[in-house]
Amino acid sequence: MTASELSEVARQVRDLVANAVKDGQSNQQKTIESMEARLLAMRGGDGAAAMPFVKEALSIALAKRPAAPGQGKELATIGLKDISNVSRSFPAQTPLVAQLGTAPVGAVRELIPSSPTTAGAVEFIEETSFTNMADVVAELAAKPQSDKVFTPRTLVMRTLAHYFKISQQTYDDLPQLVAVVESNGLYGIAYKVEQQLLKGTGLGEQLTGIYPLAPAAAAAVAGDTLVDSLIKASGELGARGYAPSGIVLSWADWTAMQLLKDSTERYIAGSLPSLPAIAVSPIMAAGEWLIGDFRKGSHLFTREAVTIATATQNEDDFVKNKITIRVEERLALAVWQPAAFLKNPAGAGATTAAAPTHSKRG
Repeated sequence: MTASELSEVARQVRDLVANAVKDGQSNQQKTIESMEARLLAMRGGDGAAAMPFVKEALSIALAKRPAAPGQGKELATIGLKDISNVSRSFPAQTPLVAQLGTAPVGAVRELIPSSPTTAGAVEFIEETSFTNMADVVAELAAKPQSDKVFTPRTLVMRTLAHYFKISQQTYDDLPQLVAVVESNGLYGIAYKVEQQLLKGTGLGEQLTGIYPLAPAAAAAVAGDTLVDSLIKASGELGARGYAPSGIVLSWADWTAMQLLKDSTERYIAGSLPSLPAIAVSPIMAAGEWLIGDFRKGSHLFTREAVTIATATQNEDDFVKNKITIRVEERLALAVWQPAAFLKNPAGAGATTAAAPTHSKRG
């Protein structure tokens, strides 16, 4: 625009401000539309470029203008700027809950045969020794006598449980949060069951886990990898008459096994010698492993499958609008034959620390 044209715009702004005050708030939009039309008529499309400045000037002028009787308060609050950042103040509720990570458990339980029971205890007979004297016998000669020793055992069902407290309002209003609490309750039981199946001490109310009962494998030879140790242990069990059906490893050792490479830096995990099913457990520390005939050497009895129960009459829950969520399971583990298992020898962690650098295939 030329200087004379800008002067004309300024004059029109003053006139329109005066009209806006005189006409009141209801005619303000018409005033702006009239201004736009007159500016565009001045020099083609150049007037459009000046409109933002004109609107801003008009807004300031109206705010500073002396109030007309009965209209000043309304006129001073009129805004012509774009409306923004309003939606951020009204977030929508998502049904999702951001949860913490939980290490997978349950694979060890799948290795162990199981069956339900309706009793609070189970009794079984364990074969503790077998002396095999079978031999070739001459005609009319006395036959040799073999011997077996059996020992009765009794297993009492053990209860694994925990609970959460939650307000009645939260329980009613946030079902997605309640679902997370219940899911965590189930996970907590599953984690503790795996810990007991593997490393229960048998003291007090604990189960007697497989790992403490398993004999240690023969000491590793210098240079042996984890795979070497597992293959040797498998052969040792086979020589005893057991067919290994599973292996339990730590996450650290399983990862090291996956990182094994040959001399050309190719991963060889997919071409390793055949091994029994591998269960990776957070209960096992680096360097610890267990291999065995789980089908022949162990059995899990379940008296009560894992259950979730709620109550409002516990302690002072009723008067404080609280709900108790309880999760529990009852079971017992029988280790029929500890000799059906082998674990890492003491101090065997060195065999699992890192992938070997020597070639395992051509």
